Amino acid sequence: MKIDQTHGLWRPNPYQQQQVSKSVQKKGKMGQDQVHISKEAKVMLEKQNQTNVHTDRQAKLERIKEQLEKGTYQVNSKKVAERVFDFWFRSS
Repeated sequence: MKIDQTHGLWRPNPYQQQQVSKSVQKKGKMGQDQVHISKEAKVMLEKQNQTNVHTDRQAKLERIKEQLEKGTYQVNSKKVAERVFDFWFRSS
């Protein structure tokens, strides 16, 4: 039995590969990614930017970062446990 034969392996045909590359060259760039944002999404984004929720959250994050750097941040284990319990047992 010879083990160097490759009858079962697929090999691409070099001629077919040349044809594909020529067709891509003719078309120029092959498919560009595009993003279209609907009018409704733009309105939602404007409303979100107008609210103070983002700035409040950013201020909270900055405060927590400062506490972590100083080593004064305290984790409320009771709140963590309640959130974990709610997630696993009350979310259904």
